[in-house]
Amino acid sequence: MFTGIVTAVGRVSQVKAAPGADTIFRVEGSYDPDGIAIGASIAHAGACLTVLERGACSSGAWWTVQASAETLSLTTLGGWREGTAINLERALKAGDELGGHVVSGHVDGVGQVTALYAENESWRLFIRAPRPLHRFVAPKGSITVDGVSLT
Repeated sequence: MFTGIVTAVGRVSQVKAAPGADTIFRVEGSYDPDGIAIGASIAHAGACLTVLERGACSSGAWWTVQASAETLSLTTLGGWREGTAINLERALKAGDELGGHVVSGHVDGVGQVTALYAENESWRLFIRAPRPLHRFVAPKGSITVDGVSLT
């Protein structure tokens, strides 16, 4: 589980895609490599992915994650290339403060920003959700955009 509060911005450093196989991404970020366990869940642009390998690098840590064809089709991960910047969030631990909203990290689709307006000290975004998800979007509910929890 996550909160939708982004804790770091990482970069894709390698993409291994082969026909008929899952895609492996190597990600680099500012997290302490000793604090990342093999099997840990990290939200990458809102999608919960499992750490397969990890190590230290100049920016902090690198780790690999695997994405299935379904994950690539329902998220923005299919467009990731080397150098792509991605929002990151570590999974919640029992007792952590819930500063945002409870977010599962299971992405159901990709919306489309249709308008963006400055409003006082904030921004108002208009996002079109995929039609099959319309019935699940509450007027004052929360939804994540690139892993950021918004109301």
